[in-house]
Amino acid sequence: MASWMRITLSISEAAAGRQSAIQDAFAKLWLAAGAPPDAAMYGGKLPRDNDCFFTPAAVTLARPLLLSLGAVNCAPPDVRTLNVLVRNEGSPGSDW
Repeated sequence: MASWMRITLSISEAAAGRQSAIQDAFAKLWLAAGAPPDAAMYGGKLPRDNDCFFTPAAVTLARPLLLSLGAVNCAPPDVRTLNVLVRNEGSPGSDW
């Protein structure tokens, strides 16, 4: 099974809108796949945290994209401390 993945953005990348570009690219794949409820993207609360996090199902869905953007495996984050960027409303909150 896939693990969580993270993309860390510098302050200048975040200021330049890279998180939004990553979100848009992931959302296109996610929507094309039928918006699977267990595939989700979370983002850190700017400006303190510039990271983007992807659930294991999101990694399975978008692995080539994520690797091309520099994503690395990571421990599951506490999603309660993050912003929801892409997630099906029927998704369980932090059950991953």
